[in-house]
Amino acid sequence: MSSFTLALPAPRRARRSRLTVALAAATITLLAACGPTTTEEAAEPVSAAPASESAQILDGWVKAVDDGMTGAFGTIENSGDVEITLVGATTSVSPMVELHETVSGSNDSSMMQQKEGGVTIAAGASHELAPGADHIMLMSVAEPLQPGAEVVLVLEFSDGSTLEHAFIVKEFTGANEEYVGDGGMGDMGDDADG
Repeated sequence: MSSFTLALPAPRRARRSRLTVALAAATITLLAACGPTTTEEAAEPVSAAPASESAQILDGWVKAVDDGMTGAFGTIENSGDVEITLVGATTSVSPMVELHETVSGSNDSSMMQQKEGGVTIAAGASHELAPGADHIMLMSVAEPLQPGAEVVLVLEFSDGSTLEHAFIVKEFTGANEEYVGDGGMGDMGDDADG
């Protein structure tokens, strides 16, 4: 029995090789187009929920006052996965509301000043607004705020979202603090927030 071998001319073999390579490349391209090639491409972008949906106010209260200035206090909890920043607040009982912090002044006194950059609460954490610490300052209150009443504040976050919350008015006798800033308010005595 004789052996038979078919020898193809060289140009035909080269065309077949090029065709095989082209088909393989097309197959890879099609497979790549059918699905992501990396984990980053597979992950859909996740947008953070508005800060107001992650924030919760616990034990919110406002110091009772006949008029002038007072403070709002409580604990802000952040149940979200990203930090949130409280940058301001508004209320119908005060034409001017600011976020304040208390710092040490001269002669062991406490000084209140506007808090630059707002109050940041880490993901899954909380931040206390308290007399003698960070707080929300309500200025030029014209009507008496009596114990047991409610003061509605609209808290504003850095992402533009807002959270409305009713704070209970309570009696509180705080320390004498001074205001440092452009308000020219000087010593606030017992009408200070804490």
